Amino acid sequence: MKLLFSLLGLFVFSAGPVYYTQVVYTAPVTSDIIKTDDLYRYKGDSLDIIYTFWADGGAMAFMVLNKSNTPLYIDWTKSAYADKKVTESYYPVYRNGTNLSEVADIYKTPADWYKLFNPYILSGYEGSNALAEEPVTLLPAKSYLFRGCYKILPETRFSVKKLKPQNIPLISGMRESFPGWIMQGDSANVALGFGNTITYATQKDFSDAKIVNNRFYVWQVLTFEDAYFDNYNKDNNSVNCPYHSDKRYFISHLKISDFD
Repeated sequence: MKLLFSLLGLFVFSAGPVYYTQVVYTAPVTSDIIKTDDLYRYKGDSLDIIYTFWADGGAMAFMVLNKSNTPLYIDWTKSAYADKKVTESYYPVYRNGTNLSEVADIYKTPADWYKLFNPYILSGYEGSNALAEEPVTLLPAKSYLFRGCYKILPETRFSVKKLKPQNIPLISGMRESFPGWIMQGDSANVALGFGNTITYATQKDFSDAKIVNNRFYVWQVLTFEDAYFDNYNKDNNSVNCPYHSDKRYFISHLKISDFD
């Protein structure tokens, strides 16, 4: 009860509008996605796909790694981001009215992308010069490429109407717990599911095409005041926030009317 009155007091006595952050935790549905300490990695026979979601609003950025000794072809016209609301092919890239993320504004140069995925690039592998504007990419043997793609669950705000306020548990980097709301989800809730498909082949005519279909879901959402989202610098997408993980994303600067 004391916590409830504290939350209500924020709305009544605040000198200005109170803004909130939602930190969104994800998990893989697909069994062949490995959860590392830092991010998710699909491990296939010929290629790996390594994901990072950490951005304001969420953005599925990923690296495709050709582990084989032969070139691979990737058909972007038959590869796509998908959630319950949106299915968007990765080609063509530039279209009016799409839900393309602003991840390209965060990772502007090859050096930015390299820094992001550097720990997962195998020794002896070279970056591909493939352009995002091409419908089919030839990915040489022992090479990799980067892609920044669509927003995760576009325009989604997670409601707290049916939740009771409680203390957000203490995590590394935080001095004490603080008031907020905790929402739990599961893999059966398709409304909170998202993922992508990648179509690739060893033959240029795609006669031996294979499809990787990776799926994720939201299993927890924390909602609390922006003030507790410490050390986040929106200008450089800082990873210093104690909530940072490439397996999560966040939605910041929300008014209570945005998610109530």
